[in-house]
Amino acid sequence: MKKAVIYCRVSTTNEDDRLSLETQEAPCRQYLEELSGYEVVEVVSDVQAVENPDRAGISKLITMAGERQLNAICIDRKERFGSDSDSITLLIGDLEDLEAEVLFVNNVPDDSDDGRAGTTNAMST
Repeated sequence: MKKAVIYCRVSTTNEDDRLSLETQEAPCRQYLEELSGYEVVEVVSDVQAVENPDRAGISKLITMAGERQLNAICIDRKERFGSDSDSITLLIGDLEDLEAEVLFVNNVPDDSDDGRAGTTNAMST
């Protein structure tokens, strides 16, 4: 079973309900259940603007990936992860270099139909 971490982010504690941390977590849990083979081991969240490069949650994901505490990261929407395509692509590359698979429930960056971002995780081959 692959260890998955769900990542959620809001800009402020006043985000409306359709963007709340809980609203982002639910579809990720459902998606991982549908894929099967993934166990949610933690939910990591940030309450910061996406433009802030020093988000504690992102730092934690990178640390966890580097220490092999996770195999996959699931995010509801790509705009919760980065502010633009370039920053999202760089972050995905950094995580994939650490053999972490990045999964998006909605707004898949490479328009693939399986929810996987970029390349396949090297640990799954």
